[in-house]
Amino acid sequence: MKSTILIFTAVIVAVVASCSGGGSEVDPADIYRAQAALQPFKKELKGALLEGLEGGPQAAILVCKSAAPAIAARRSSDGMQMGRTSHKLRNPDNIPAGWLEPLLSAYEAGSDDPHRAVVLDDGRIGYVEPIYVQKPCLMCHGQSIVPQVAGHIATEYPGDQATGFEEGDFRGLFWVTLAPAPGER
Repeated sequence: MKSTILIFTAVIVAVVASCSGGGSEVDPADIYRAQAALQPFKKELKGALLEGLEGGPQAAILVCKSAAPAIAARRSSDGMQMGRTSHKLRNPDNIPAGWLEPLLSAYEAGSDDPHRAVVLDDGRIGYVEPIYVQKPCLMCHGQSIVPQVAGHIATEYPGDQATGFEEGDFRGLFWVTLAPAPGER
């Protein structure tokens, strides 16, 4: 068991190092800035989804399709960008950037770290937090979706792959990129 944990830890470290621009350490202040930037996005998105669910699953689907990208765009400013991605996409606009792929793989393999931060090749900071399936998500992302909702999903997202989840499953990542704090380059 210990050897399995050590091997898994070594793989995670290697994955993070491979996308961290040569293994550069991320300043804890940058992690804090990234977390602080991401929190309003997550809070606003959750509020919009819960409000959408009051109108039923179809309304929540429209929130995901139009409001979520608008919230991310509005929250992205001053050289900072943020969004969501997944290993099982619903919206093709959320395809993961190259630096996100090894992090998605690490979480999909069972990493339970609350966050990851890496230095990208251009010196920017990339930061992620996992998204886990919560009970309300199952109406649109679960294993048993009522036909009317499934039909609406198929209409809005013809190539949907984002179903079959159970509560607590890893769903994807919230991500943010930002320039390092002044004086860190």
